Amino acid sequence: MKKILLLSLLIATLLYSCGNESSSPTEALTENVNDEISDTDTKDENDNSDVKDDETEDEETKDEDYSDVKDDDNNNDTDEEENKDDSTDVDEEEENSDKDTTDVVDTTLVEEDTTIVEDTIPTPDNGIELPMSFTKRVLFEKVSGTWCGYCPRAVQVLREIEESIGEDNVVSVSYQYGDEMESEDGMDVVAALGGVSGYPVIAINRKGNVTMFESTSYAQRKAETDIEDIAECGVMIDATADSIIVYAGFLNDISGDIRVTVAILESGLIYDQSSYLNTTTGSDYYGLGSTLKDFEFNHVFRKMLSSEVLGEEVTADKDAITRLAFEGDFSGFDKSNCSIVAIIADADNGVLNTINCDVGEKTTW
Repeated sequence: MKKILLLSLLIATLLYSCGNESSSPTEALTENVNDEISDTDTKDENDNSDVKDDETEDEETKDEDYSDVKDDDNNNDTDEEENKDDSTDVDEEEENSDKDTTDVVDTTLVEEDTTIVEDTIPTPDNGIELPMSFTKRVLFEKVSGTWCGYCPRAVQVLREIEESIGEDNVVSVSYQYGDEMESEDGMDVVAALGGVSGYPVIAINRKGNVTMFESTSYAQRKAETDIEDIAECGVMIDATADSIIVYAGFLNDISGDIRVTVAILESGLIYDQSSYLNTTTGSDYYGLGSTLKDFEFNHVFRKMLSSEVLGEEVTADKDAITRLAFEGDFSGFDKSNCSIVAIIADADNGVLNTINCDVGEKTTW
């Protein structure tokens, strides 16, 4: 019975299989192959797609990399431009630095120039400026005559002092008495200063006389003492024109009657000079005889230009400058050998400062 049932089931199964439109095993194999191919194609497509995608991604990555490179180049260009700008800024800074340096140099020059400007105090008088300090000079006034045998000794003393303290620090005036060079104006000055009792006499800044019997060292010590004094005032002369211009300047107030004397001096005058020094050992004139032929006289007082014997009164206030003008009349003199002397003196006739200027020249303070 079991066998019959199994057989029946087998037959029925066969009949059911024949009645279906199922493909043959070949077709099934083909379908399987096709399926495998399809799967392979699909797989290839997927692989190709993946590859393509990878290539696309690579290209995109490459593009991105290129873009990055390009961006980097752009950035580099930008950096270069920024660096260039920075370089320009640096150059500009260097230029500015150079400018600043130039300004500093100019400022230094201005300061070295301001150091020079600070060395003067501006005044409204034609641009004339006062210095921070004046050059102090010593005035030697000699009274002598051609007839005086001892008078050559005074000439020697003055020469030795000039050599000792410097010719530029000395101003000499010679008042001649009783000879061809005597000047009435000069004698008025000597009288106003108290006169003399013997010849020769040398007055140093009108504070003390040196006689022929005193040594050069004594006169030198007096001169050196005076030249060390601080000068609170000074004089300046412009003798380049017909009118003689004299400036008197003051750094501090000076009380009392302050006056400026201005006069014409003449040098190179030649006359015979009597001498008692022919036998005096150590004298410049030893053995030259009792008469010194063609003796040269320099800085001889010839004419007063000031209206007063002891000079014009001036304002002696701090930072003050007084301008004095005189007509330069040189008639009767050799103008080429003439000079102008200016003397500032106080109320006691003590000389505060002095200067001498050749005609045709001008001085500083």
